[in-house]
Formats: sequence, structure tokens, C-alpha cells
Amino acid sequence: MTRWAWGVSTYYTGRLHVLVPRTPNGVCGLPVQQIYPHRPPAPPLCPECALELVARLFPASQGPA
Repeated sequence: MTRWAWGVSTYYTGRLHVLVPRTPNGVCGLPVQQIYPHRPPAPPLCPECALELVARLFPASQGPA
């Protein structure tokens, strides 16, 4: 099971980014400077991170087997 961390980037201020622990970038690709082990109550989630997180948690099927 993949664990996620949360972080804030100076490049996209006002948004919270999702990242795989021990990596310097959010799943959207932006570098993250402040990292938290649990999701802080604010700010709102980066939309690119939200889409990538859903894609990683619920991968689309490749069609009928």
C-alpha cells in the first residue's frame, strides 16, 4: 500500500500538493519545500495532484480481458 505525504510549494502557493514520501516533488511534478506526514486542514488541494492521485489510486482498466 502506498503512503502519501502532503506538501506546500513556493511555485504554486495557496495549494496543497500530494507526494510519495521521500520524494522532492508533488505528483503534479512541482518541487515541494514543506512536507507534512498528514494532510493539513488547509489550503485546498492542487487540481493536478488531485487528478494524478485519483489516477494512481484507481487505474483505468485496459479493456476486457
